[in-house]
Order: sequence, then structure tokens, then C-alpha cells
Amino acid sequence: LKVAHPEHGRPFIPEVTLIMDTSCRFIVGWSASLAENVLAVADALRYGVERYGIPAIYYSDNGGGEKNWMLDGDITGMLPRLGIKHQTGIPGNPQGRGIIERVHQTILYKIGRQFETYHGTGADKDTVRQVSTAVISLDKAKRKGATQLTPKQQWAVGKLLACFLVFCQ
Repeated sequence: LKVAHPEHGRPFIPEVTLIMDTSCRFIVGWSASLAENVLAVADALRYGVERYGIPAIYYSDNGGGEKNWMLDGDITGMLPRLGIKHQTGIPGNPQGRGIIERVHQTILYKIGRQFETYHGTGADKDTVRQVSTAVISLDKAKRKGATQLTPKQQWAVGKLLACFLVFCQ
């Protein structure tokens, strides 16, 4: 799931943290960040706790954003202070988190493909159509020697510039 980086425009994979109630497959919390980190995980947990209450168990992988003192510290950790038992998967066994991994493959890709900045196959057809018509409109304006561009054409200039930067890497 590659999209354009907000700072430099080159493709990157954002870190999306999902908190799921596995008994009913409902996403109770989420957060998006430029990289995996404890603040994104804490933000996703906060979102879920505010809306749906404190869970009894929090199951996660052993990544740096998931397994750290801010979440797990005996005295200062967020999870022990809330009375949440933190269980982690077996290192090197991603199949133990198959439910959430499947959600990443379905929901997040479906959402990501709707953005104009999505880089990859299977982009949303409406988004592809909008980008194509904007680029065609820009091309026609340039051929006619237009000095003023419409907002749609100006947006196409930015889109083409982002694509150009990707190819120049």
C-alpha cells in the first residue's frame, strides 16, 4: 500500500494501526502515522477506549511500537494502569495475527486505492478517471497556449510533478 509521502512526494508505506475486537471483527480504534511508533499505537488505543471502553486483553506483535515501556511499564505503563493484560504473539509467527493481517489486506487497500496519491495496481476507477480527465484537460490547455489554468488543470500539474519525481529517483 504505497502512497505519496506528504513531505517529499515519493512513494512510501504509511503505518496504519488498527485495534480490533476479534470476537466480532469490529475495528474499535485506529491511527495513521509516517512510521511505526508507540504514539500511533497509544493513539489507536485511546480512540478505542474513548468510544468502546477498556478491553480485558490487548494482543499484539512484538514490534517496537507495540512492546515498550510506555505501554508495558509496571508503574508508568499505559496498559497496566488501565488494567489491560498485554499478550504478544510468538516472534516470527505472523499467522498468529491472521485476523488483523487479513483486514489490512482488504480494508486498507480498498481505502488506499481511492487516493490520488496511491502508487500501485488496482487503483479506484473513479480516481483514475478523475486524474486522466485532469491531465487531458491540462494537455489541451497547453497545446492551445493557455496562460491561465483552471483549478483542475493546476491540480493535474501537481499530480504530474509528483509522478515525475517518482521516476527521477
